[in-house]
Amino acid sequence: VDPRNSSIMWAGTPGGGLWKSENGGENWVPKTDGKASLGVSAIIFHPFNPDIMYIGTGDGDGSDTFSIGVWQSTDGGETWKPTGLQWATNQQRTIRALVISPKDPLRIYCGANDGIYYTANGGQSWSKVLNSNTAVSDIEIRPDNPEILYACTNGAIHRSKNGGLNWQTAKTVQDAG
Repeated sequence: VDPRNSSIMWAGTPGGGLWKSENGGENWVPKTDGKASLGVSAIIFHPFNPDIMYIGTGDGDGSDTFSIGVWQSTDGGETWKPTGLQWATNQQRTIRALVISPKDPLRIYCGANDGIYYTANGGQSWSKVLNSNTAVSDIEIRPDNPEILYACTNGAIHRSKNGGLNWQTAKTVQDAG
């Protein structure tokens, strides 16, 4: 939902791209037709300027479409351009999670099927900060301290205490018994 207007809604679909409704979901208009991969599994807004949006492409749940990376809009979703995190569909990557720092919106985290990627410059360049053999299904920032993040993969919970630069396994499913 658009942070400024609850009648404006966005929906990402596994094979049909990004859609926008301006009337509370009554009617929908496609916003990513013509892209190489039409799956969208994550949508985030800049916390201070909601005209800046990011989408994580590909079908992160079923892998029916593969990711072409993270894309950005600076005009409220009317046009889209790739960020520095770009893939070809034959690399078979997917994205399931995007999260943006509430205090420093240049810091964005991307949970993919091979780990976590991080940017400190609004998406211009990205670094892989966690390698994983299984998909990262969620990333959360601790509300009272944005330097602490949590991520989950199939079988483990990971924690970062330094803004996502380094990660430790906090608990595994096997340990939980």
